[in-house]
Amino acid sequence: MNGLMLTAVGALILIILVLVYRIHTLVVVMRGAKSGDIGMANKVNAFIFPVFFFVGLALFYWSYQSAKPYFLPEAASEHGKITDGIFWEVMLILLIAFLVTNVLLYVFPFLYQYKEGKKAYFYPDNHKLEMVWTVIPALVMAFFVVFGLIEWNKIFTFPEESKCEVIEIMGKQFAWQVRYPGQDNTLGKYKFKEIDATNEFGIDLTDKASFDDFIPRELHIPKGKPVLLRIRARDVLHSVFLPHFRVKMDAVPGMPTKFWFVPTKTTAEMRAETGNPKFNYELACTEICGRGHFAMRFLVVVDDSADYEVWKKKQNPWVNENADYVRTKVPGFVAPGEEVKTTTPVAPVIVDTVNVVEELTKKGEVSLHINFASGSSDLTDASMPSVKSIFEFLTSDKKAKIEISGHTDNSGDAKKNKDLSKQRAQAIVDALVKLGIAKKRLEAKGFGAEKPVADNATEEGKAQNRRVEIKKI
Repeated sequence: MNGLMLTAVGALILIILVLVYRIHTLVVVMRGAKSGDIGMANKVNAFIFPVFFFVGLALFYWSYQSAKPYFLPEAASEHGKITDGIFWEVMLILLIAFLVTNVLLYVFPFLYQYKEGKKAYFYPDNHKLEMVWTVIPALVMAFFVVFGLIEWNKIFTFPEESKCEVIEIMGKQFAWQVRYPGQDNTLGKYKFKEIDATNEFGIDLTDKASFDDFIPRELHIPKGKPVLLRIRARDVLHSVFLPHFRVKMDAVPGMPTKFWFVPTKTTAEMRAETGNPKFNYELACTEICGRGHFAMRFLVVVDDSADYEVWKKKQNPWVNENADYVRTKVPGFVAPGEEVKTTTPVAPVIVDTVNVVEELTKKGEVSLHINFASGSSDLTDASMPSVKSIFEFLTSDKKAKIEISGHTDNSGDAKKNKDLSKQRAQAIVDALVKLGIAKKRLEAKGFGAEKPVADNATEEGKAQNRRVEIKKI
């Protein structure tokens, strides 16, 4: 900044000197000097032109060098190196064009200053010369446009999400928040109507994919892996700005945006490179989004892949940290490791007293309450007498074939209940086969809660519905 000010002051002094000298010349003329007498004024003005140019050039260079320590370090992303390269290539060509044109503009007045008896040669036009200084800039411009467009398309060709670390960034007045997918690697859905003081992201708690999402207080990203940022704003226009990675993308209310990049330097590596042990990457906002705009800074940490995975495993899902809130939206929610007192009565145990062989022989069907391990299809020791009774019927009637169908109450997910009922029926089939019954005589089916025999509104009714039916076919 000091260099720029000094350059401006130097240029101003030169302009003042030129004006003072010009005023002095006019005063001399007004006092009666001959109008055709050029005198020293012409030579002095001609000399000032190159002096102004070279002094200004020196000050410009000094200004650049004094500001250089404040430049951003080398880009810490793959695409950042490309864009920086294009920038400096453009600057180099512009500098060459600047030097060539300004040398001509400032040096020629000195070389070709007015001399007595010498007439200027007026060159009205030169089509070849005009073609040259029109075509060359056009070609240079076309090169930069085509080259830049190729790199632009590379940057905005997004990789498959399965190959990326997907992170959601949300801007609000006046802070950034980030959300990560959990072990399922899938970000849960969100609804703006769900936003409140606790659920600031508006996480959709009907989407099970959101149950392992976590919201940390730092933005961690892995080195060497594509990072896909899903960006949105909750109120006004914000702008995601990660200067060291050359990332900038607006966060627009109602219109999600995204950007991807590959980090190439960890925080530790950048600290070593800059010689600053306190260096940190940061996420800033480049939109004037309100009076608290200055507060929108968020710490960014780049880890190597191993450290990044360790950090992720330490994070606690948002629903676990807000279990009481989640229970108001999802009745019965229990966070992992949480002890919840329950007053739900224990379901009654029904003991079968029917004669299985007699019932199947006379009626061709029987309903049994066979014991399985809770929530599974594993037969318990208490279930074996019922299985052996079915075995006795099949050995007494060598030609009989039976259908074994499992049934459940309506608690929990209907599809899971149906699958479990089929698995339990199959477990009985497997047990009978192991006892020596031919598999072709047995058929397993699962109906879940589709065929209740009692009211599921009571525990007694649910217990009646948790049964296995045997039918001759």
